[in-house]
Amino acid sequence: MTLMRDLVMSGRLPVDPARNAFPVTLHDPCNMTRLMGLTEPQRDVLRPSAPTSGRCPPTATDNYCCAVAAALP
Repeated sequence: MTLMRDLVMSGRLPVDPARNAFPVTLHDPCNMTRLMGLTEPQRDVLRPSAPTSGRCPPTATDNYCCAVAAALP
């Protein structure tokens, strides 16, 4: 994700926000946020790519873990 952020921010990977003219919600992947502490690179990629982006609360390291959801009956 940090490589993708660097590519988008430098302009080497062009993005066209007009192609994503619909609401986009970011759900932080628990393995990236909890295990690796990466909370901003995915937002840095999403902001210029999708102008109407939002967050799926709870966010960052307080998010719901998919392993917990999979363990529920």
